[in-house]
Amino acid sequence: MPSGIRIKRIEDRIQQGLSELLIHEVNDPRLKQIFVTGVKVDRELSFADVYVSAVEGASRSADVLAGLESASGFLRKYSPQK
Repeated sequence: MPSGIRIKRIEDRIQQGLSELLIHEVNDPRLKQIFVTGVKVDRELSFADVYVSAVEGASRSADVLAGLESASGFLRKYSPQK
């Protein structure tokens, strides 16, 4: 099992990579002005929970979730690998 320090480094790398993808690569207007606020990776490094926040707050949550679902394949393909 990886150490806690390694897991934290991987979480930080995923957060930074996804943030850059959302800013520079994703063209979906539903995903403008959202931020990756945190990433939690499981001990086996097989799943990650990604936490996001929108500038407008909860009023856009349905649109943001739909946009993320639509872009999920792209984000998985180009996200930083462990």
